Amino acid sequence: MSNRMEKEKNMVKVEYSANNSGGHWWLKDKDWVALSKAGWYVEWGGLYFCHSKFSWGSDKKLKDKCKTAESCHGHRKFRSYKNMEKEEDRYMGALAHDAKKKFKSITEALLEFEKLTGANVADEGCNCCGPPHGFSWKNLETGESEYESGEGLLPYLYPEKKIPHSLREAVESD
Repeated sequence: MSNRMEKEKNMVKVEYSANNSGGHWWLKDKDWVALSKAGWYVEWGGLYFCHSKFSWGSDKKLKDKCKTAESCHGHRKFRSYKNMEKEEDRYMGALAHDAKKKFKSITEALLEFEKLTGANVADEGCNCCGPPHGFSWKNLETGESEYESGEGLLPYLYPEKKIPHSLREAVESD
């Protein structure tokens, strides 16, 4: 097994997804740029899907790369935010919606994300839209996947602490 494959065995592929909670994006343009500079693969302008009648807006006319619509997992519309010249190039007003990167653990990913953006990954957002930050991760060795957002991320941020599952559980634990 190659060194690269051995290293990746112990890695998780982390994907961040923004949510327009409360009618606004919680990450600013500078936050997306900071993530990109730190090695996150930012999907500038959102995704383009081959053979879709609903995909539009890209820095060049994207030719369908995938054989069928079903086989397409989406392609980044722009190589850089610098290619996004018009307001309609943005994803509902945001520079991006998703970003991904490989890490040793989800804890490492969450801490880096907070450091780069100044955001609190455990923010709950508004009660109708839900948390503004969602994370999914896949263990590259086992293939197991998980997803959490909002306060559900607290056990991963603080793995050494016992985190109550609800405010009621916290109150009753006294």
